Amino acid sequence: MPVDEEDYGNAPADPRFVRFGRPAPGDEPMQADADPMNADWTKKSWDLPYHDVDGLRAYLKASNISVEHFKELPVYRMNVDKPGLGWLRDL
Repeated sequence: MPVDEEDYGNAPADPRFVRFGRPAPGDEPMQADADPMNADWTKKSWDLPYHDVDGLRAYLKASNISVEHFKELPVYRMNVDKPGLGWLRDL
């Protein structure tokens, strides 16, 4: 059964009410992956099994990941300044 546009005439006077299409400004759903630092939010803690430069370099080389690229990832950027992980600066 098609919906008659006039059925929407009794909509509440809430400025966030969207008749058709896009939500009102400020009511857009959060885009969790829109920001690169949020896209990989599960990788903000150090859960890799490497605790020294040599082991991590070997892993990166075997995985065909450059050190430069790794340093751009949230797992590096969110952990490099944490206590006990300062060795990451020596990569």
